[in-house]
Amino acid sequence: MPESVMPLALGMRHERLALGLSGFFAAASIRAADTLLPALSRDFGISAGKTGVAVTSFMLAYAAFQLIYGPLAERYGKLRVIAAALLACAVANFSQSLAPGFAWLVVLRAMAGAAAAGVIPICLARLGDTEPLASRQSLLARYSVATICGLMTGQWVSGLVADALGWRAAFVLLAAGFACVAAILANLARRGETAGHWQRVDPGPRPGPATLLKSAWVRRVLCMTLLLGLLCPSVFAFVPTYLKLHFALSLAAAGAITSMHGVGGLLYAGFAPALIRRMGRQRLARLAAALLGVGMACIALGQHWLWIAAGCLCAGCGYYIVLNAMQTAATQMAPSQRANAVALFAFCLFAGQGLGVLLAARLVDTAGIPALFAISGVLVILLILEVSRQLLHRLDATPP
Repeated sequence: MPESVMPLALGMRHERLALGLSGFFAAASIRAADTLLPALSRDFGISAGKTGVAVTSFMLAYAAFQLIYGPLAERYGKLRVIAAALLACAVANFSQSLAPGFAWLVVLRAMAGAAAAGVIPICLARLGDTEPLASRQSLLARYSVATICGLMTGQWVSGLVADALGWRAAFVLLAAGFACVAAILANLARRGETAGHWQRVDPGPRPGPATLLKSAWVRRVLCMTLLLGLLCPSVFAFVPTYLKLHFALSLAAAGAITSMHGVGGLLYAGFAPALIRRMGRQRLARLAAALLGVGMACIALGQHWLWIAAGCLCAGCGYYIVLNAMQTAATQMAPSQRANAVALFAFCLFAGQGLGVLLAARLVDTAGIPALFAISGVLVILLILEVSRQLLHRLDATPP
């Protein structure tokens, strides 16, 4: 009996609440280091651009380990894998607080990325198992509230804690949160994925993520996902640094302004069901392109921090519209191998982010952050229009 049709032992609501908490802390760990980059630059005596390696190491490890977690989740059960990953996140984040130098911090950030890779994508796969396609995009939009709040909290609270207690305390706080949620998921995994489930799973060889790449449709989705990660979320890693250096704001203030990117995502999540129903996926994608263009322009040209806040708000709303649509496409790429499909999606998204931060760091040190946002803004608009034309048209034609 496949996992997708198994009853949820503690009820759908309890499980989804636990998955939301897992996504919250995993998302917080993804962006916590962004606001800490100026503090790392000061404490370790390196340039603002070079501190971006701490972000890149996390993203690339996060991406690479998707290829491991997907097959593990298909084999041993999604809830078990999420619980184990959360525990590893607690250990990795506490270790970062003890880093004796920047090189060690980069290595430990990579370990944290490897651990966090097993949380959000597998949560999305589990949600995809328990929700039909017709209502899945709305469900994933609601789930994104947890991850967006995590991103916002990670960016803002890490700066707040760093100003008060130092950047190491921010990682200790994350470790404590992960440990608590790991205990909750471990209990759910024991009760929701019983030994009986193990007996029902075919013990023979199971197809891996590579088998999905035989499909031209899957390759197209993944290629556009890689480009989205390369062009959009990676550049926002440098917004706190820009606010700190150009507008002389505190780390807490810079983190709060950058978190407006998440507020934009929350606005979309709140209105997602109505927007999807009234506009459809393709028109909504074109709205996303317009919002991202306006947001990037505000950041590139703004001469006051209020313009940066407005730009983060608009760009965040646009980004989460297109990300939500592509997540839905990922959960439908291969329903029989949903964990592998979503793992490949996450691999491409975060590999793009990791590579994007490396390229953006070079541009930041040579041309400046405004130029970075101007170039990214033009390219991401072209990408989203192509996503609307190629991917979302097919998704709309798929039976629910």
